[in-house]
Amino acid sequence: KGEDDGKVEAERDGKNPRDEVEEEESFLVKPENLFFAASRADNAEPDAGGKSELKEIGCFEQMKYGSIKMCVELDKDHLQCCVCYDPLVGKIFQCQLGAHNICESCKLKINQTNKAGVCPIDRVAGGFVRNLLLEKQVHSITTACVNAHRGCAVRTFPWLV
Repeated sequence: KGEDDGKVEAERDGKNPRDEVEEEESFLVKPENLFFAASRADNAEPDAGGKSELKEIGCFEQMKYGSIKMCVELDKDHLQCCVCYDPLVGKIFQCQLGAHNICESCKLKINQTNKAGVCPIDRVAGGFVRNLLLEKQVHSITTACVNAHRGCAVRTFPWLV
């Protein structure tokens, strides 16, 4: 070992190497740190008040069974029906071109018209297919309570607010 190696080890004595990683500003954007963040969330132990010191790591939150929840920013326009502009709830259908989504009630109305299977947005025939991926994402979205600024920690589905 060189002299510099000894200094580095001496400096790290008393300081957890993971603490240094946590102090980096770009910690969460580095893919190699995702596993570390997940393991930190997984190993978090709640205190007497039920809160965990490591519960939130940037955009990661601890969930049951060691899985993690990521916070992402979504455009509201992608979460509403392109025909009626209601929130996408229940079954979600995607135009064959894949450009936009509609709700189940609008799909039923389209199928009852003379132009069954023609998209009302881009006027292309071909029908709609279920967008199972978006359905799963939409049904897992939660948002802070409208009274969060008063201390309410309840998270609810956006269409219930």
